[in-house]
Amino acid sequence: MPEHDGLMRIFWPLDIPKTDTPGVIIGWRNSGLDVFVVAILKDVDSRNVENALKVGTLFRNAAHPMERIHELCGQSSMHVLGLANSPGAVVENLQIHATMGPALKVPQISCARASTMQIILFERPLPHRMQYISLNPISLALGDKSELVSHEPGTIDAEEERDELKNRRKMKSLVEKLKLHTVTKHPASPKELALQRIDYPAGLKLNNELAAFLGDLFLWVLDHFLSCVEALRPILAHVIWFIGFSGFAGASMPIALFSDLLSLLTLHIYSFYLASARIFNWQYTILLSLFQLFRGKKHNVLRKRIDSCDYDLDQLLLGTILFTLLFFLLPTVIVFYFTFACARMAIISLKAALDTLLACLNHFPLFALMLRIKDSQRLPGGICFELRDTPQLSHITCAFTTPPTSHIYLKSVPLTFRAMFHQYFQLGHRIRKHYLSPRVLLCLATGKFVPPIHRKNLYSLQYSMLPARRSGIMDMWHALTADAPKKTSDLRVNGKRLNVNGKRH
Repeated sequence: MPEHDGLMRIFWPLDIPKTDTPGVIIGWRNSGLDVFVVAILKDVDSRNVENALKVGTLFRNAAHPMERIHELCGQSSMHVLGLANSPGAVVENLQIHATMGPALKVPQISCARASTMQIILFERPLPHRMQYISLNPISLALGDKSELVSHEPGTIDAEEERDELKNRRKMKSLVEKLKLHTVTKHPASPKELALQRIDYPAGLKLNNELAAFLGDLFLWVLDHFLSCVEALRPILAHVIWFIGFSGFAGASMPIALFSDLLSLLTLHIYSFYLASARIFNWQYTILLSLFQLFRGKKHNVLRKRIDSCDYDLDQLLLGTILFTLLFFLLPTVIVFYFTFACARMAIISLKAALDTLLACLNHFPLFALMLRIKDSQRLPGGICFELRDTPQLSHITCAFTTPPTSHIYLKSVPLTFRAMFHQYFQLGHRIRKHYLSPRVLLCLATGKFVPPIHRKNLYSLQYSMLPARRSGIMDMWHALTADAPKKTSDLRVNGKRLNVNGKRH
């Protein structure tokens, strides 16, 4: 019985035909029990194949240089590795015997010197698809295959192919002509985009003269602001670098600097909002007063009420003319006001989000949260009483009678997570109450100024332990540098004051 050397590894390509015809297996032998199968030669003698491989006559008329193939594969020559579908043939100890057939998915391989087999099946790469540049690349379109098929002259397919080739040549000549021309398209500047929106914003027909006046006014301010920004452009990179470098002082520092930088860079939008809001508010107030004129009323400023009033015919006629003019000019003013009001509210929302993030970073209850997770009993949030079952004492002999007794367990209740973040809920309620209140909506509808939420309302919850009146820097400096008042010594003996000479008074 032959000795077994251990595991044998065989690399077997999947494109080998699965037939039951006898053949000779050839390939490379990396070691005694490590072989790489290349092909199976059908109906040949193994000795003749071995001699042809040694002499080199087997690949005499090969299309590719075998020396180059052996060099790339790291082998000197191929060998006969075994036989296929030859059950009665005798092979050497290191050669394999493979059984193949259409019904077998994988080959059945045996070797006299191997105790176990490891067959590695692989798909052999196609050489013509491994080139970096190919004259016949892989087709990605389904219609390309029909172009390779030649049709007989005179048929319909041949005529269609001829027309298609003619169109291709024509398109190619047009493409070559287009290369001789240069087409330059500049993107629209912000000024051009603004001018386009001035004429027909959202498809509305506005008053051309008023729209041109307001547009020129805002564009003039925008040009001056852009000139100032252009002058500051050389130091803008240093400002951004400083904001990024300030991150070493904590996450809140770059957020605060970015919020201030946002306020400076959107200063022109703030001025546009103020101007358009003031114009809209004035026009709204005048229209409201003229509407009261039609009703025979007037607004009493001193008593803050609506009183009756008699108007002449000239006053009513002039009021009607002014009301008509202002009413038809109102859509133009509303369009400008609505545009800048939306931009202003977006900036206010972003700044409110940054301020909220700052408040969360500066006053996040990290210690309380970790203590709540680690040892919840050290963070009490209240107490509760728990009624326990009375233990049975009938089996215990007592010298006295025990009255009915209830056992109540007093235990501490840990602080809830909602209570830990209660201040943040109040902060969100204040922000929502400030920006989503009917007062803010009324201010937007009437053109009144909508101020952002004050920092005091944001940080008053977190700094609730501080005094209402805080000492300034100068007060602290005077308190530290001021001389302490001298105290006069009060000498008393037996309750009586002594004078300088030590005598009693």
